Amino acid sequence: MSIAGGDKYDFVNGKYEKVIGSSNIASGAVQLFRKDCFSEINGYRELDNSGIDVVTESIARFKGLEIRTFRDIIFYR
Repeated sequence: MSIAGGDKYDFVNGKYEKVIGSSNIASGAVQLFRKDCFSEINGYRELDNSGIDVVTESIARFKGLEIRTFRDIIFYR
C-alpha cells in the first residue's frame, strides 16, 4: 500500500451523507502516504486550480504504486 484513505461523509442539509467513491481512490483531504511513496512521486505538485490529489494519485499509478480506500476508516467534512 502506497497511498491510503477512508470513506468520506459530507455535511448536507443538516446531516452527514456518504460520498460514494471507488475503493482505489484516496480523497486528498485524507491521503496517507508511505514515506517512500511520497519521496518517489516527489510530493505534491503546486497547481493553479484544484486537483492536487488526482495528480498525485495519477503519478503514483504511473509508477505502479497501489492506492486504496479502507471502508472501516471514516472521516467527516
